[in-house]
Amino acid sequence: MNKLSFLILISLFLAIPIKAEQVFNNLYLADSVYVRALDYYDESEDSSTVIEITYPKLFGLTDQTIENKINSFLEEEFLKPVEWFGEFVAMLDSFPTIEYEHGMYFSFETGFDIKLLTRSLISLVLNHYEFTGGAHGNFYSMGYTFDLTTGSLLSLDRVIKENSLDEITGICEKKIMEMFDAHSFSEAGLFEDYIELTFEQDFFLYNDALVLQFDPYEIAPYSMGNIEVMIPLNEIKQFIILDTLLNE
Repeated sequence: MNKLSFLILISLFLAIPIKAEQVFNNLYLADSVYVRALDYYDESEDSSTVIEITYPKLFGLTDQTIENKINSFLEEEFLKPVEWFGEFVAMLDSFPTIEYEHGMYFSFETGFDIKLLTRSLISLVLNHYEFTGGAHGNFYSMGYTFDLTTGSLLSLDRVIKENSLDEITGICEKKIMEMFDAHSFSEAGLFEDYIELTFEQDFFLYNDALVLQFDPYEIAPYSMGNIEVMIPLNEIKQFIILDTLLNE
């Protein structure tokens, strides 16, 4: 029989203000604002395919409407693989019985990391991995940054000035070459000799840095994995328009 369960992993056990990156038993805290990790699990009837999702739920905002808005968005985003799982299982069922190699199974796995949590901002990353056959699985990450005073999902143009994209692109390129100790992108192993940043670029925030993230195959081969380019805020403070980043 298929099993489907939602589990609240942990309850609140501390009520003191702590830094956003501190984690206690899957509970993230910033003053009275906190995030709990919830679980979703399902598997095919023959147990050859499983889906495991851990997704965040925000608590403690003074405005319940904003809290519900953010939680609804995150739940929808994190549970998208449920549909992919169902489609994949249906596809397998449409084929004749397949003899799987010993220990082989298919999986959809999603989790998250909290990168920044304050009274006014939350920045987190969805991490997804799936194996549906082939030489290796595939994975991607997606950053979500919310203004907790309005419930708005922030794009990069809400963080940096609109006319600063070229400067941020140049800094990003320099940081990448420093990361790989290279003098050019080709030496570093990237596909192109330049980066094309737009305000749709995936990112997340630390309390002291803007992080631009690139998935496998986006700018580099799969073997180089997910590339995260960390740009300290004190290096780009003249370009920052999100006041709370510099004031909290």
